[in-house]
Amino acid sequence: MKGSKKNGLLFWSVYMMILFFLPEKSTGFFLLAGIIVLGIMIIYYCLLPSALPCYLELPACSRKKEKINGSFWVSNEKRIPIFCGMAKGTVKNIMTGEELPLYLDIGLLGREEGEAPFTLFPKTMGIYEVRVDDIEVFGLFGIGRKKASPGIRKECMVLPLTTELSFEADKGLLLGEEGEKVFYSGQGKDPSLYQGIRPYREGDRMKQIHWKVTGKTGEYMVKEMAEPADERVLLLLDTTLDGFDSGKIDTLAEAWLSVSQRLAEQNYPHTLGWRNPSEGSWHDHRVSTLSELDEVFPGILRCSFDASDTTPEEYSVFSEEWRKYGAVILVTGRAGRIKQWEELFLKEGLWDGGVSGRKHLSILVEKERKDKEYDFDSHCISFTETTMKRDLNRITL
Repeated sequence: MKGSKKNGLLFWSVYMMILFFLPEKSTGFFLLAGIIVLGIMIIYYCLLPSALPCYLELPACSRKKEKINGSFWVSNEKRIPIFCGMAKGTVKNIMTGEELPLYLDIGLLGREEGEAPFTLFPKTMGIYEVRVDDIEVFGLFGIGRKKASPGIRKECMVLPLTTELSFEADKGLLLGEEGEKVFYSGQGKDPSLYQGIRPYREGDRMKQIHWKVTGKTGEYMVKEMAEPADERVLLLLDTTLDGFDSGKIDTLAEAWLSVSQRLAEQNYPHTLGWRNPSEGSWHDHRVSTLSELDEVFPGILRCSFDASDTTPEEYSVFSEEWRKYGAVILVTGRAGRIKQWEELFLKEGLWDGGVSGRKHLSILVEKERKDKEYDFDSHCISFTETTMKRDLNRITL
């Protein structure tokens, strides 16, 4: 397209130079020829189609670090030939928020179709949205030009490259004393399933208050009963970041999915949970097999991460969804917020601080690129993209 513009400018520049140096006898004839050519170009410009049917070809699914070959097609339904064109658009990864411009040169259309092939090289997982917002078509010498705005888009789901892990999950955690698949968590109503005593929380019933202990401590204390739970392990992904980093988002999601993949390989039932910051909504998906894990991809790959100053307290509104789990594995990239997560889990009864062992907590935290050292507790495992396989195999369940 740029070449066509240059050719047009070159043509008229040469024409003006010749016209300037020609003898007077030939000037009139040459000027008339130029006017005729210009008239033809104006008529040609008026006949150029203002709207062009177009469509995108893109595979529905691919994998990270694999080439994605696509094509943008433009059809010319009129009899007036189009010599070249250009399309402008964007390529956006919905998960990481990265957006790059897309420029496509459309080949010689003639009177039929023109193709603009392109190749994407996805370095991270996610839903890649390809949009074509504007088209420019050019006629003779690149001067006759018309624009159109098709606004078409198509998506390609780029799957992650999960890490093969080998840790063993203790299935005994899923069984009761008689071997039945039953386990309990707080907030129940059955007095026979008494668990212990804890401080009063807003929403607790007056019937649950333990008056003797309240009188001794001077603080309202309630009896905590249990209820049957359907799940044992919650694999929670922290979708908040200290700063935008597409590589970090990819590494966190890969670690989260890799742990789930290993549990699914052992037919270990668990739940993948995450919060979508853009919607403020909670999402969970039960996984027991690898085929069920595949069903998670469309949801998580469309989730956008939050790089604002969000605290773990933002998740507390979903704590009712968590209380049925006896074990929590948190995957986060915010090492500086580990204490806040621990406080939230203790407050909501999701962890007992390791006192009774009934509430299991593991925090998988990605190290900073600067290899900053943190004083991690024993239940915290730090990892990086390159050491993920070695570090995550230290998980105990």
